[in-house]
Amino acid sequence: AMRNFAWLATVAVFAHIMSAVTAGLTFVNETTIQMRVKEELKLWDEGSVPLSRRSIVVYHLGELSNEESIDVAENNVKVFTAAVLAHTNSAHHRAFYIFRVVGGKRNVLARHLPLGSPNSVISKCSHHSRDIMAQINTIHVLGTEVVDKVHSLLFVNHDARGPFEGRENGAWWDRITNIFNTYPQVGLIGATISCEITAHVQSHAIAVRAKAAWSIFEEFDPSTPTGKRNRAAHPEIALSSVAIAKGYKLSSLAYERHWKEPEYVGRCISSKGNYQLYNANPTSWCDIRPDEALFTRWGGPTLSLRGYYCQKHIDNIHEATMKIAESEHSVHLALPETIFGGPLYALSKEYDLERWNDKSLKRVKYNSLPRGGETPQKVCFLVRAAWMHGKNATKRANSVQMDLDLFITTLLRQSNPNWDAYFFVTDDQPFEDELRVILREYADIRLKYLHLDPKFRPKYDPVNAAYPASDEALRLVMQKRECVRLSVTNGDNAYGSEVVATVLDPKATSADLILLSMDNRNFARSECRQLRKKNKNEDYTGYCEYFEKKYKEEIYGYARTPAVRIGGVDLASVFIERNKFIKSNIFFNEFSSAKISGSCAGCQDGAWVQTMVRKHKWTTHIPPFSGLKHMVFHGPSPLWCIASGNVWFDHPDSVACVSHTVVKKLDPKVFDLAHYNSAGSPHNCLRLTAAGYQIKDQRVTVLV
Repeated sequence: AMRNFAWLATVAVFAHIMSAVTAGLTFVNETTIQMRVKEELKLWDEGSVPLSRRSIVVYHLGELSNEESIDVAENNVKVFTAAVLAHTNSAHHRAFYIFRVVGGKRNVLARHLPLGSPNSVISKCSHHSRDIMAQINTIHVLGTEVVDKVHSLLFVNHDARGPFEGRENGAWWDRITNIFNTYPQVGLIGATISCEITAHVQSHAIAVRAKAAWSIFEEFDPSTPTGKRNRAAHPEIALSSVAIAKGYKLSSLAYERHWKEPEYVGRCISSKGNYQLYNANPTSWCDIRPDEALFTRWGGPTLSLRGYYCQKHIDNIHEATMKIAESEHSVHLALPETIFGGPLYALSKEYDLERWNDKSLKRVKYNSLPRGGETPQKVCFLVRAAWMHGKNATKRANSVQMDLDLFITTLLRQSNPNWDAYFFVTDDQPFEDELRVILREYADIRLKYLHLDPKFRPKYDPVNAAYPASDEALRLVMQKRECVRLSVTNGDNAYGSEVVATVLDPKATSADLILLSMDNRNFARSECRQLRKKNKNEDYTGYCEYFEKKYKEEIYGYARTPAVRIGGVDLASVFIERNKFIKSNIFFNEFSSAKISGSCAGCQDGAWVQTMVRKHKWTTHIPPFSGLKHMVFHGPSPLWCIASGNVWFDHPDSVACVSHTVVKKLDPKVFDLAHYNSAGSPHNCLRLTAAGYQIKDQRVTVLV
């Protein structure tokens, strides 16, 4: 509670500071905009700055919808603002920046604009978010007297990330002016050209030749029928159509750099995206680097549409953004950047914070203890591994796999490095060689291969459920004195970064068992089954309905603190005090459903915990539920799936995690894409259609 209070107090202080920063911004009216621009032009005249080296920028800062990520928009503004502040009056190319802010000071993004910059002005804008008309109207406010004294105009909005190169002293302007100077028929230059509907430069970043501006913009005069028609149409498309009709050509910075085509000649380039439906729109393409486009569209409805952006492109944008953050220390970006907004933003942010730890993973390559030094107390994981957890089994899978690579990565993330993991093969399927290769690749001495006699590795069956191998691994590892806590787990599980620290917390030392919060697909399955039965909708329509409702009401879905009973605890969330276990000498498979009544197939873990606590009076420590970093995820985990930005396939028997990209490719006759795409859908659950439900017992292609 104290931590939560401290966190809220910090947020309140930060909000107060940011409010003060916003209050310090000076918003001017349109008359003052014109006056400030004229003052700048006078300075350029006095400095004999030639027309070819003069530009005006209108940056449109809209308001965010609930589905947009505040991180993305904030970083877009910060990246552009840093480039403005770096553009001084000593630059080769001069520019004046006009920021039009929807909502004025109440716009949460306004505080990131350049405060006190001599080459910029900030003004409230009454137009709606992303209204390109606001930028055209701003040019009308400036008038011909101003526009005739500059070389080019640039329209940018807060969906643009960039510039990605030439950021020192406005050097990036050369990419734009060189095209205008070399190709006199070019009237509009976009970062990219989209051929959706018809060819047009995309509105997140559009440069206009100043000489062409009035000829084009007069066609948007609201007092004329043509102007009304163009304003009513899609402005992004109408602007390019009017320019072409006026005899001007289009150009694209990405076309010029990537395909060596500086002028658009009527040939629409179609490149590879996630799926064919969006191949005409370069926002979804995989092969355009951020520096090639100079400005990339990063935000708005397209980013809110999960699965639209190619993962390679997402990675490239993140990499290019990090380079800016590392080279320009004054750019304090919101990192890690959570790219999705909406109801799942908080959960996605937690997941991203966990992954952020991967930037500083530290491998232990050798024993660093001094001679005679005391070995630290450790948590020892006994990892049940089988061929299904390896790369050969998962590399062609359509579903998103929780495999050994994920498992090992989440161990390497641990804030407390005092752990060892002993990996052993549980059944008769050959996997030893691949397992050894996987472990060697990570070059960490804490990842250990544990050989078991084949007699403890029978063919898998749901009754024994790998417990013969688990018990033998316990017999071997419990002899190691440094292993103060033992935990048997699966190679397709995952851990929050504070799990080891929580288990080794001095407050838990006296407990015989530590039981951590966890997420398990069986929790979701059991609760949803009960609700379907209670509400008498046990056909296909009962799937996803309760799952989606749960995640709307509770950020962590079906995750829970363990209960000391069968079905209330999972093996991976149990951490056993070594000495107590040695004294008891009671192993898991003694509680097989084949040996005792009242149990169930594969329920040895719950039966063992229940017996040790109720019959043998073992003590327990159950830490309070406190988020992903303290949690265990039993694969496949619905919570891990949703938090990582994927889709849970709610199937009667074979649940799975799938990517949004895969969902878009599925057969709508079998999979209920109408429900998935319906208005108000959280886009986190997939179910079968009525026809698909009839053949639910057949092999499901999405799982292959």
